[in-house]
Amino acid sequence: MDSQQLYLGPQVISVSAAFELLTTTMQDPSRVDACAKRMSVAADRIDQALEARTSLSEKIKFARSHPDFLRAGIKFLTLNQTKDDWESMMKHLTECHCAFPRSRKNPHYPNRIQTDGRFALGDSVRVFDVVFTVSTCIILALTNLTQDKFYTSMTSSGKTLWPQSPEDLLPYGPNATLTGLTLWLDDPPEGVIIFKLAVRLALYHAPFSKKVFDPELAVGRTVLHLATATGYYNKGLSPRQCLRLFTKPVLAVLDFFEDLTICDIAGFLNMFIGGHAWVQRVFPPVRDILRTMPYEWAKTIRILGYIIGCADADWNEDGVLSINVGTAADMLLLHDLPQVNSGAEHALRALIQARNNGCWNVTCPSASGDDIKLRCQKQPWTFDPHPHKDACSIIHSLKKSLAGDWSRLWDPDFTYKQFEAICAAKSIDTFILEKIVGQLWAVKKYRDAYLRNPGVLRDPSEGHRMVITLTMDDGEKVEI
Repeated sequence: MDSQQLYLGPQVISVSAAFELLTTTMQDPSRVDACAKRMSVAADRIDQALEARTSLSEKIKFARSHPDFLRAGIKFLTLNQTKDDWESMMKHLTECHCAFPRSRKNPHYPNRIQTDGRFALGDSVRVFDVVFTVSTCIILALTNLTQDKFYTSMTSSGKTLWPQSPEDLLPYGPNATLTGLTLWLDDPPEGVIIFKLAVRLALYHAPFSKKVFDPELAVGRTVLHLATATGYYNKGLSPRQCLRLFTKPVLAVLDFFEDLTICDIAGFLNMFIGGHAWVQRVFPPVRDILRTMPYEWAKTIRILGYIIGCADADWNEDGVLSINVGTAADMLLLHDLPQVNSGAEHALRALIQARNNGCWNVTCPSASGDDIKLRCQKQPWTFDPHPHKDACSIIHSLKKSLAGDWSRLWDPDFTYKQFEAICAAKSIDTFILEKIVGQLWAVKKYRDAYLRNPGVLRDPSEGHRMVITLTMDDGEKVEI
């Protein structure tokens, strides 16, 4: 069978036709021939095309090569509409308007069982499968892009690359975008990919990074999905059901939380400070379930230690937050955070995040970060609270040690294991990697604090130290 075709009985849909069908439907969801079943088949065809590309760089290139689809997708997912409007749109999409006789309904069904083992799909679920595919392509297209650095070029076929501007990225603006995305999260476990999409948009576009902390999304919808997943788990699930109804939603929420710490860790912690009643109602049950699972899986929920500890914590007048993380078992959840530990994996992650975040001058005169002037290179070097020279000098030392391998760090397919092997082969001291993580974390703390409260850091004597202290039951303290 031609790799570009999917046979559905006598019907054939090409990859290009799949993109065209979804693009035209998302541009106008009210069109008379809109059909969730046909959209789902098209989305599955695109999924298969992505699966055929084995490397991340190939997937990214594939997603970016369809800018019209990406534009239509972000408009569809962030439509500026009310809940009633959204429900009307869903009703229209799930009512088949195809002019096929019953004997020719093959275009409604893919040629394979769903990859998560589902056999029968409701029409609303098919729409959410489309949401997953579209969101995945948008996330891939934004991967490894420098924050707020928009395209000015075209694809090889002459199409305008996406995104070209803030308006191209978020056509309805940050506020309406948040509202539009949140609507897709009202029916757990459907729509959990929206958490990943929201934080990807926030990491790429600084103005949206503040919106993503909105309680409706960051607290209300995450709690809804965690509570629903826990309820399903407690009823007893088969392995297949557990994957879809518990594992995937929980991982999606916890990954979302961890990515929020990249946007602004203090802003993230502030969501849970003083929330003892609701935090204790939602998060310990999830933690207790995950503790029973294999360590290789359970270690991904380390962020829960922070959240539960924050329920009874508060910032003091000196800008210090003291978190009691409880037992040694809870501390295991924190062991892999870049701010607590380090190593090749954390150093590479920190370097990539720093590179993708664009200008790190907290008083940058450019709102978008596009216009990085000379003062943005000089001011941070002697920045009083935490001079960048401490971070830059040690990173420069690593760059010299890596020599020709330095450029490999920015390859999407470059892995932590490869970085670790190169460091070992070149006898790079792990102390350097630890210092890089610590220095970049310190710089980021002050940058985040300034963006949250502009002007505070101009006078470091004011005492805004942004120190977070973890306290164990045995009295041991870890300052981050």
